[in-house]
Amino acid sequence: MSQHGNFEWFGRMYLNHGHQVGFTAASDNHLSQPGYSAPQGGSLSQRGGLGAVIAREKTTDALFDAMRNLQAYATSGDRIILDIDLNGASMGTRAPFAEERLITGRVVGTAPIDTITLVKNDSVVWQRDLLSREFDKLPKGGRFQLSFASQSEPFHAGDNPRGWRPWVGTIEVVNADLTGARPLDFASVRLQHLRRDTDNPRLLHFQTFSRGDASALELDLENVKRTTSIVIQLQEAKEFGGGPPVYRSHQKVMASEVTLDLRDLERGRMSSTLDTHNYTDTITLRAILDRGEQDVRFEFTDTSTRQGEYYYVRVLQANDAKAWSSPIWVGGHPTR
Repeated sequence: MSQHGNFEWFGRMYLNHGHQVGFTAASDNHLSQPGYSAPQGGSLSQRGGLGAVIAREKTTDALFDAMRNLQAYATSGDRIILDIDLNGASMGTRAPFAEERLITGRVVGTAPIDTITLVKNDSVVWQRDLLSREFDKLPKGGRFQLSFASQSEPFHAGDNPRGWRPWVGTIEVVNADLTGARPLDFASVRLQHLRRDTDNPRLLHFQTFSRGDASALELDLENVKRTTSIVIQLQEAKEFGGGPPVYRSHQKVMASEVTLDLRDLERGRMSSTLDTHNYTDTITLRAILDRGEQDVRFEFTDTSTRQGEYYYVRVLQANDAKAWSSPIWVGGHPTR
C-alpha cells in the first residue's frame, strides 16, 4: 500500500507462488518524507502507507534484524498497532508443524475497529465484526458511512495494475435531514473535495478517487424514515494514472445513478455494485456505532494436516484505515 494505491493482491500473489515474504507499506513517492505523505495527483493520488517493525529495542541493529526476519507489518497510513502469534511463533516466522494451530493477537487502533480477518492460504477462515449495528428497525437518526471502493488487480497477468477510479458527482438525502457531512480520508482539497449545495441543504457535491482501497465520508442524518434513501449521481469520468496499460487502456466510466434505500439495510449495512469494464466497483452504506472498541484481543483455533500453510491478519477500521500482518507459516519450507 502506497501513494500509488492499495495492492494487497500483489502480496498474496507472492505467497501463492511459495515465496516466504513479509508485508510492508510506504509512501513510494521518492520525496524523502518518512512517516508523512500527502496526495500529489496523477499516480500519487492518496496518502502513503507506513511500514511497522516489531523489534526488541529501538536500535539500528534491532530494527534491521526485525525487518530481515519479516517481523514487520503494513498499515494504510494510520499508526495502528498489530501483533499476532501462532503456537508461540511470531509474525514472519515458520512455526513447527502442528495439526492444531492457536492464533492469538492484539490490535490497538486509531479509530473504532470494524473487522479483524484471518486469512489462510488466500482464503478467509475467520472474521470478527466489531462495528455492525444490530437493530430490528431503522434508527431515527445517527451517523452513516458512505464508502467508494474499486479493484486494482491487473486485467492481464502481463499488464500493469488498473489505474485510479474517479468518483465525481452528487449525494442527495431523500426524506431525512442531513445535519452534517465530513470526509474521512480526503487529504487534499485540490484532488478530493466535499461541499454542501448552497440551495439544497440535503445535497452534497463530491469528488474522490480509489485504487484498490475505499474512500469514505460520514453523514449525520436525523428524522430517518422507512422511505429515506440516498441518491448518488455519478458523472462521466475516465480512469487515469498508474503504469502505462498494455492489454486494457484506461476506460471511460459512464454516468450512473445509485439509490440506497435505508429500509434495505441488513445488520446495518448494504452495498451496490457497478460493473466498470471488466471490474466490479462498490458503494457501501453502513450505520456506525457512536463508539467502538479500539483495543481488541482475539484468538482462533484452526486444525489441518497440511504442511507449509500460512496465515495473516487484515484489520479494517471505521475510518477505512487498514493494517496487514506479515504471515506465519506452519511446517514445510519455502519453495522459492
